[in-house]
Amino acid sequence: MALRVMAVLRALGVGPAELERRFGYSKTSWSRYLTGERELGNGDGRAHVSRVLEERGLPITPDLFIPHNSADGPSPSEVSMQGQNLSEIARERFRLFRNPFAPDSIMRRLPGGGTEPNELYLPPSHRFIEERIRQACLTSGFIALAGEPGSGKTTLLDSALHRASDQASIVRVTPANVERRKLSAAHISAEIIRQLSEYPVPRMTNVRDSLAAQVLVHRYEEGQRVCLVIDEAHELPHNTIKDLKRFHELRHGYAQLLGVVLVGQTELRARFDAERNYNLREAIIRCQLITLGPMKGHVAQYVARRFEWVNAEVASVFEDDGLQALEDRLGVHDQQYPVLIGNAATAAMNIAARRGAERVSEEEVEAVWASSPDQLQELGL
Repeated sequence: MALRVMAVLRALGVGPAELERRFGYSKTSWSRYLTGERELGNGDGRAHVSRVLEERGLPITPDLFIPHNSADGPSPSEVSMQGQNLSEIARERFRLFRNPFAPDSIMRRLPGGGTEPNELYLPPSHRFIEERIRQACLTSGFIALAGEPGSGKTTLLDSALHRASDQASIVRVTPANVERRKLSAAHISAEIIRQLSEYPVPRMTNVRDSLAAQVLVHRYEEGQRVCLVIDEAHELPHNTIKDLKRFHELRHGYAQLLGVVLVGQTELRARFDAERNYNLREAIIRCQLITLGPMKGHVAQYVARRFEWVNAEVASVFEDDGLQALEDRLGVHDQQYPVLIGNAATAAMNIAARRGAERVSEEEVEAVWASSPDQLQELGL
């Protein structure tokens, strides 16, 4: 159950990111404090939040820092929060055989069998980022992509690799280690050997590294471009980041043998901050750091493209003012990210279907944000 003050902060436009910037602690720690999951320091959470309220001239009452309990009175709640699946009644009302925002909707079937990805809708800024990743794959570059959870980093990366493979033979190497905080150069060398050759992985470090380099040379001579892709890269140890720079410098003559693409949450930017991590400067000055931002001004186009993927028209489901309300509401805190757009749009469709509305209007979208703080937290909003 979220603290009552969470709703007040939302109304002020103050979220975990702003609190992190002003007072320290991570966004996750602030979110857990505001949702009542844990305390923050030795009373620091209450002290810092009280300071924010005082600056805005708002009264500070003890009940602000107790969890909201539905027994205290009804809270406006239209949204069923058992996941963000499209309800059966919404599917029937809007004649949607597939959920436009389901992860598997990205794939389409080909007439002769098989599948391929649907064409993404990417704003110009995102298309430019996709092109930079594609070039990094083709030219063995070193690039890091940072973004909020649900911002579309993995989808954009897959699209860039798919487009690059149309121009050259691209081989992707992804370390199997789930625990990125323990990923080392030894693991990376072993994965290069294991995924790109039939050789057994040597136990001795120097032999293993030498064999990994030979395998990369062999692939290069065959006309292939090898790209090392590491997701959740914000958790990588500093020593591993240093070693990635050395992997990237492996050459055959003048040709570099290995492209490196790192993908992680916004904390990845801090890893490539030379002022904070001066010992990583060799890697920092060689790596292109890119941030994937929200789809500002492009929410309606994105939603329309998702409906096209399931052979439906967005105009048959959403009123123009409903799409505009979706853009405006998500824009309050710059939350125009694919996952959040899908969550909010699905919730609005479910509400409209329950109300018997012909299409989703501004009223149904506003009803999503009229939900309790607990429900909005579950939606990611």
